[in-house]
Amino acid sequence: GTIQRNTATSGNICDAIITPQPGDLTFPIMQRLCGSGLAVSEQEVLRAMAHAFLRLKIVAEPGGAAALAAALFHGDEIEGDDVIVTVSGGNVDPAMFARALETL
Repeated sequence: GTIQRNTATSGNICDAIITPQPGDLTFPIMQRLCGSGLAVSEQEVLRAMAHAFLRLKIVAEPGGAAALAAALFHGDEIEGDDVIVTVSGGNVDPAMFARALETL
């Protein structure tokens, strides 16, 4: 119920979505409207990137594929029958993208 700071703000392939802490304006909104969050592993993110490319023809950067990874690999932790996922960003270097494609 309170704003907490992340202990690390780098060192993860999803560095684009790591923030020091939730914002003072957005935290109360998220607290009121959203459920608990889900954590995904780097391997799950890489697999989601590969699925997005091979099945949806979308190039996603790691942070942009995190929500898809949650939906694909943690569906049993999501309440309700309908899930909406936003996949974004094509800002991924070739080596990382190749690493993602090697997961399938």
